[in-house]
Amino acid sequence: MRIYFPTYRNCYVCGEKNKKGLRLKPYFDNGFSCIDIFADSLYSGAEGSMHGGIIATLFDEAGYWAAFDETGKNCVTAELLIRYKINVKTGIQITSKVKVIKADSRIVYVEGILVDKDGQIYSKMKGKYIPMPGNFKDYFKGDEGIQNLDIEKFRDKLE
Repeated sequence: MRIYFPTYRNCYVCGEKNKKGLRLKPYFDNGFSCIDIFADSLYSGAEGSMHGGIIATLFDEAGYWAAFDETGKNCVTAELLIRYKINVKTGIQITSKVKVIKADSRIVYVEGILVDKDGQIYSKMKGKYIPMPGNFKDYFKGDEGIQNLDIEKFRDKLE
């Protein structure tokens, strides 16, 4: 069952109010933080191929939400390692799927895949995220959606 994460209105990836952003909708499904995207030619590097930076962005965003799910805190990316296995051709739907492997009070370790609807894996990633001190909401002042979110109740839905 999909449960959509709250989004920060100005985020380049998920922000609904960011007119130049991707406006994607990250969600939780069966233990994974996920993001779907249609590999439009707008996101190409070389003709007919999705740009590797967009793939990295999808992994980073899904990794962030996986770390948030684990900690209930705003997290920052410490490290991303991406293995680009197969070129993503434009014109297909793909999904970034990331899950937490282990976590302690200082670092959340995640792993993920970029996959199409048929299960073909295009890329793999490993990442580390650092939970930030303080309240999650303090990092998103001015965003009513996040300020009104009951974080613990939301996280309970994810379990």
